[in-house]
Amino acid sequence: MWHREGIYHLHRAINMTHRSSLNTASCFVWNEKTHRAQPVAQNSRNQRAFKFVFFSYIFILEPILLIRCYQISQSSYTSDKRLVIRAYFAFPVALMVWIVIPFAFWLACPTGKEKFVRYYEALSDLEIYLQDLIAPVGPNPGGERYNKAKSKISLFVTLLYNGFDYAGPAIISIFAFSKFCPVFEFVRDVLNLRELCIYIATLFRVAIGFPTLALGLIMLSIFGICMLITIYGIVTPYLWTLVITPPVR
Repeated sequence: MWHREGIYHLHRAINMTHRSSLNTASCFVWNEKTHRAQPVAQNSRNQRAFKFVFFSYIFILEPILLIRCYQISQSSYTSDKRLVIRAYFAFPVALMVWIVIPFAFWLACPTGKEKFVRYYEALSDLEIYLQDLIAPVGPNPGGERYNKAKSKISLFVTLLYNGFDYAGPAIISIFAFSKFCPVFEFVRDVLNLRELCIYIATLFRVAIGFPTLALGLIMLSIFGICMLITIYGIVTPYLWTLVITPPVR
């Protein structure tokens, strides 16, 4: 059924978390022998780094974004013609970080990683068990209806995670190194650095952009891996419903 795709995308999502953090802040490792995810040790370097990233979201990144959103909401469009661009950079990102914080909190908790692995393995094992039960029926028990649904779902999930792997980093890079980046604008205003020459300002923007990029990539990987278990939990019962129920005539 779909457990092979589920395991494949989990492996892919774990690799994405390692790439995003340069193997420094991750919650899971992939066991090549068992082809299963394993949570990292609670006191490991990776877990401590992940907790640092989590607290950075709560106490640094999200407050800066909320402050910028408030400042933009109080600004006048007549005095700042680029206010709309700044709003496009600040408001969606603040909302995205707000959405990711509960996921990051869950993975940072001592039992969060273990629960994630157990839930995912339970779904995969359930699929294998059910597939063994219907093995005598034949190689294609769901028929054409099942095959079409599985193909569409697999295509959608593949495109989604291709977007996370390729389009996501490009978009985050544009955001992180842009002159409209809320983090850059906030630090510039706090330090009163508006009068810097273009070369110093560019170097300063790059210096702010790299940690912003790192936080953004890790945030994207957290969202991707937590979204996967939701997708798997929906896809599995749906496809098996198509197998065990007759088509409507």
